[in-house]
Amino acid sequence: MERIMSEFAKLNAYDVVKSILMAFIVSVLTALYTSLQSGHFPETNEEWRVIFLAAVSSALGYIIKNFLTNSEGEFAKKENKKE
Repeated sequence: MERIMSEFAKLNAYDVVKSILMAFIVSVLTALYTSLQSGHFPETNEEWRVIFLAAVSSALGYIIKNFLTNSEGEFAKKENKKE
């Protein structure tokens, strides 16, 4: 399967979808882990808000990482000139 990578300082739909998916998975797993450790499942809007904000932060961080990565997977490097 071919990896779909956007160019440096550009994003494609795959980057956005993958970042949302990663954020959802990480947030759910973190919430489950915390719930199992404390014996308390999040019930209030405030508890769910914290989980949601963690998911949004994760997604934004992943999008920024993809924005600053070139199509070769190199972080903070411009595209190599193709001959």
